[in-house]
Amino acid sequence: MEGQGIVKMMLIDEDTGMKADTPWHIWVVGVLACLWNGFGAWNYIATQTRTLEMEAAIRAFYDAMPIWAEAAWTIAIWASVIGSVLILFRSKYAAPVFLISLCAMAISFFHNIVLSNALELMPADGYLIFTALIVAIAVGLYVYARWLAKWSEGSARL
Repeated sequence: MEGQGIVKMMLIDEDTGMKADTPWHIWVVGVLACLWNGFGAWNYIATQTRTLEMEAAIRAFYDAMPIWAEAAWTIAIWASVIGSVLILFRSKYAAPVFLISLCAMAISFFHNIVLSNALELMPADGYLIFTALIVAIAVGLYVYARWLAKWSEGSARL
């Protein structure tokens, strides 16, 4: 659709030509995504501001994190939060923002799992399972945001 702004893609009912109500699934996915990624943002802030209690070895892990890995973690977290809000605004930019988050997430997890001792500091099975859950949800949100953009343009159906 031409002339669409960053904030909202208009949903138009094809039969009446009138503005359509926001489908229920946008609210459900958007709110759950904001809650999930909001928890990640809280954890990030609490870790960075040292208000989250953790073992000394884990604190040392975060303190020793190279700037590129910390930047990737930061981008992954905040792009996910922004993408979640963009879903609620029905923005066509939600999918590219989630893709940025996924790329940053891959870099961050590569550092944590391959280049550092994260698996020695945290229970390996639990850490890997939770990492897989985070990635699965992020991929799901990216796929949903892509579908939503196509659906809003009229090239995909419910």
